[in-house]
Amino acid sequence: MSDFIGPTDRERGVILEDAVTFFERQINRRNYPRLASVFDYWNFQRSGKYVTNKNDFSLAELPAETIPYCMMVDARADGPEFVYRFWGTKCVEITKQEMTGMNVKAIEPREVADENYKFYCLAYAKNAPLVFAKTQVNAFLLHSEDLFLSVPLTNNGDKSDYILTVFEQPTRMREDVE
Repeated sequence: MSDFIGPTDRERGVILEDAVTFFERQINRRNYPRLASVFDYWNFQRSGKYVTNKNDFSLAELPAETIPYCMMVDARADGPEFVYRFWGTKCVEITKQEMTGMNVKAIEPREVADENYKFYCLAYAKNAPLVFAKTQVNAFLLHSEDLFLSVPLTNNGDKSDYILTVFEQPTRMREDVE
């Protein structure tokens, strides 16, 4: 296996690997500092437990520049159903949609809703931190390959009650644009 697994190495919308393995590679920590900071905080708050308790995790404890790139869903096993509890300002800017309080299936276009729903179903079933690659299309119809980190949060220490997701373009892509 190579030292770096990035979104250009895989097909659109594929789970790359579990986040623990992904962040063992220093190059991934350098290329995705936003994701690494969320993973490290989640892992620290976990304190050796399988899943981090929601009461131990606060968005306000993340770096301020990270919060706009975050989204959190309430995960309900009946269905399963996922409703956005939090939709960061960068998410609003990119999608031109405010999704807080909305079902994951309500986002437009429909293909994105379907893709997001499948991702959350997988994240819920795995109940573990995952890294996921996805092609995004912005308002100018420019494609970018972003990586997403999802981490489970729980009320009872067992199954995911919430899933926090944060996204980021690799540093090398950001530098190419600047």
